This record gives sequence, structure tokens and C-alpha cells, in this order.
Amino acid sequence: MGFDYLTKLGFTTLVDSRTSDSGKVYSDINLSMALGGITDGVSNLELTAAFAAIANSGYYTKPSFYTKILDHDNKVLLKNKPTGRQVMKESTSFLLTSAMEDVVKKGTGSSVNFNEISMPIAGKTGTTSDDNDLWFAGYTPYYTAAIWSGYDNNKTQTNKSYQKIIWRDVMQRIHEEYKLESKPFTKPDSIVAADICTKSGKLAVDGLCDKYIGGSTVKTEYFARGTVPTEKCDIHVKVTICKDSKQLAGEYCPESSLEEKVYLIKEEKSPTKDTPYILPTKTCTKHNSKTKNTPTNTPFPPSNNNTGDIAPTTPPYDNGANNGNNNGSNGNNGNNGNGNNGSGNNGGTDTITGDGTETNDETDIEFYYDYSQ
Repeated sequence: MGFDYLTKLGFTTLVDSRTSDSGKVYSDINLSMALGGITDGVSNLELTAAFAAIANSGYYTKPSFYTKILDHDNKVLLKNKPTGRQVMKESTSFLLTSAMEDVVKKGTGSSVNFNEISMPIAGKTGTTSDDNDLWFAGYTPYYTAAIWSGYDNNKTQTNKSYQKIIWRDVMQRIHEEYKLESKPFTKPDSIVAADICTKSGKLAVDGLCDKYIGGSTVKTEYFARGTVPTEKCDIHVKVTICKDSKQLAGEYCPESSLEEKVYLIKEEKSPTKDTPYILPTKTCTKHNSKTKNTPTNTPFPPSNNNTGDIAPTTPPYDNGANNGNNNGSNGNNGNNGNGNNGSGNNGGTDTITGDGTETNDETDIEFYYDYSQ
């Protein structure tokens, strides 16, 4: 693809992030457009070269517009060997790249992701006051580019995304034309990874940070070797709460109401997204000494299924039935007049009078209880 395609779009600076035969990183293609902002202003050429240094593991290459000029016989007339120097640590450039990948993955630059191919992208959006200037500067493992858009008279812009769409369309076309394969940004040996808690910035604690009721706060982050946090998260705590009151469990809370949860220890002066998940400070006020022995279930009424689930109180009777309750298992003989088997499987109770006659006491006047129910 010819780069006249880029100039027709009024494209910005494009820098090749690949290395030369000697292993040094250089830029061999640059197109530029003015960029406002800062005190004295900066050009897109300068801005793109700065981002290219981050993409090139901290190695800055002075922008150039050509590498050599040939005559009609392909004889070299001029050579322009790029020059550069290391301006930041490899670990620093990688950490910046990792941070700016998040801008594209889930931040303000998400619309620059390619539609047709998968490719790692890192970059940063930017605006000036009143949205007079809009820009996006970013890079892949292959190329770096920056887009500026705005009016010469500093007019406010209402469309705040088109500079990102231009960046995406142009960069995607380049990667497709050159059939560039997706590959991750190079991670130097000086970088190590560790799981940290995003709330405390300290090492994540299993069973706490990953079980936080507000959602897991564990994230794998990269660090320059020797800078990994050594302290463990101390702002997540597991406590037992009462499910009924949503407060800290007290000594009178029933076991069925207890539950363990992980909360956040934090002081707030105004509500935040963390507010619903901050450790409660009050102990359960719903359960106390007065409610400790209160039955939780309503007693069942006597059963009428003759199964003997609930035994009714046997009413008193005269001395003709001294042993009426001794052999309840033989209740089928309760009407034999001897009173020995008065309360058995029949479910009813007969009262034996002094003269040996029996009276059906299914409804006992003294206790006002209908045993036939």
C-alpha cells in the first residue's frame, strides 16, 4: 500500500517500530500535522516520536523523512541513518505500555480496536479545554501513530470520537496490507508479575480479596523486578454477620441466621461505590436475651389421624379404673369394663363409673376438650 493513502486523509505521523539489521530500533516513515496544546505547542511529529520511544522499549529515534535517495540507476545519492538513544528503562516502557493497553481494552480508547483482525494496541486519548483539540496517540507491536483534530480558530467540537475512528481505519489497513500477525508486546526479563488487591495496592490474600462481597479485587499486575509489594492486603476482613439484621452477629443470634462475609475497611466522608460493602459497625439488634428462648415454630394441634403423634391428656375418673393408663398398647379392649386398657389405639377415652358402667367421654365437660377431633 502506498503511503499517499495516508496523506489524502491528512494523516499524522507514522513510525515503524521494527528494528534494523543491527538490532537498533528506528523510524523510517514520518508524516506530520500540527498539534496545539501545552505552553508553546508540540507537533504530531514530536508527539509520535515520544510514543514510539515507549513502544520501542525506551529507545528514542530522531524522526526522519527518508533513509536514502537513489538516482535513475539506483545509485545512492544520499543516506540518512537514523540516530537515537535510550531514554528510559525497558521495564518503565513496558509498564507504560501495559497501562495504556487498559485504555484501549476498557477505557476511553476502546473504539480504536481493529474490527477485522486481533492486534494488541496501547495508546492514550486526549482533549484540551472546551474540546478544542482532540487526539489519540497509540501503537501496536509494529507501528506507532498519532491523530490530531481541531479547528484553526479553536472552535469547540461536538463529535469527540472521529479522531479515534480515523486512527483505527488507517492502522488496521496497514496491518492488513502487510499481513502482520498478532503478537504481544515484548516483555523484558526485568519485569515480574504478582497478584495484588486493587483496593489496597498490596499483595492479594486468598479467601479475602477474591471473596469480597463487592466482587473480586485480585488483579495480576506487572512490576519492575525488586519493586513488588511485600505487604499483604489489610483492608479486607471476614466477619460473621446476622442475615436477619445485616449487622455483626451477636451472642443471641441463632445459628441458622449466621453467615460469613468479606467486607472492606474504609473511612468515607461521602458515599462512593464502596459504601454498600464497608464493614458494619453495629452488632445485631434484632436478637437479644428476650428473643433467645422464643420458639421459632408454632406448635401443631392434636392430630386426628389416630397415629398417636400427640397424646391428649387423660381426664380423671373414679377408682373403678385404677390402671387405665398402664397398657395403652391394648386400647382395643378399652370397653371391657376393667379399666386397665383405657387409652389405646382407639384414640378415644372411656370413663368407668363406680357401678361398672361406661360413659363415652369423647367430649369431657371438665376439660372442654373434644378428643374426637
